[in-house]
Amino acid sequence: MGAPASVITQLGDLIELGGQTFRRKLRWYTLAIVRDATVSKVFPGQIQIDPNLAPFLLSSIFIGDTADGNTITSQEDFLVNAQDNENGYMWADGYVPRMGFAGSREFGYNLPDICSLRANTRITFNVQNKAAAPTAGTATICLRGWQLIPV
Repeated sequence: MGAPASVITQLGDLIELGGQTFRRKLRWYTLAIVRDATVSKVFPGQIQIDPNLAPFLLSSIFIGDTADGNTITSQEDFLVNAQDNENGYMWADGYVPRMGFAGSREFGYNLPDICSLRANTRITFNVQNKAAAPTAGTATICLRGWQLIPV
């Protein structure tokens, strides 16, 4: 009996998924969301996964911001929410603190397992300023992983 279609098998730099073989290439999907200093204001943006025939294997999430201070322990405090267009799937059922959603500003959050995102998936991110003393800046959201290329 063959393996289920959802099993990912890695053979060197090749990936087998759903009976197909792919080559993997490192890929970053990025989104810059410009924020002003309005208390509790929400700022939306979207990332679109390439519309090719293969999924993107997400391995980490990172959020930086131009309002972050110069020391590693200093980061602008805001909330994040995300939803993709695959059945309206919510990545969080509410707003999550930036660090809880994407880890620390220098290293991000490495997922314990790779998450597969279908080709042409659109992810809508919302960044919400905190209720007290936000600073204007540009939040950069990065999705890092492997873009699969059919061989």
